[in-house]
Amino acid sequence: MESDISEWIINRLSTNLQEFNNLPACPFAKQAWLEGKVLTQHLQAGTFNIAMKDYFRAELEYYAYNWPKKKEVVILGTEPINISSEELSNITKKCNESFLFERNFLALEDHPLEIEMVDNYILNQGKWALILLQPLEKIKKARQILKKRGYYKNWDLSYYNDVIKD
Repeated sequence: MESDISEWIINRLSTNLQEFNNLPACPFAKQAWLEGKVLTQHLQAGTFNIAMKDYFRAELEYYAYNWPKKKEVVILGTEPINISSEELSNITKKCNESFLFERNFLALEDHPLEIEMVDNYILNQGKWALILLQPLEKIKKARQILKKRGYYKNWDLSYYNDVIKD
């Protein structure tokens, strides 16, 4: 999983694209990855004999209370067969609303069967069902910088509102 995420960050998210006003799809990802500020954890089905959605929830709760030192992002992932895109979206939303926001974190999901696109550019990692967890203040600051640079100008309004609204 880690090598697939590395390839996604380096080769897809870090290339300048007109869809993002000639900025990379994720302008801060490559530097964080290369500096070792991203923690990845592969969640395997059958571990602890609980449903995958509950496993994701438990891990999100753990990291919300035990943030790893010198990390900017925690990526939790599993094979997409282990959790549907709907279940992944629901658990991410529930965790954000029930404890992550109050702990100043934001989780975003990525599932291969739920295509996320900006102006015909697919953002998904494509192979793994992922939840990316980050400190909320860091995301808010990055969004302000990107907005000033015209990063969101080609985004569909409904997608923009889904992603940007806290």
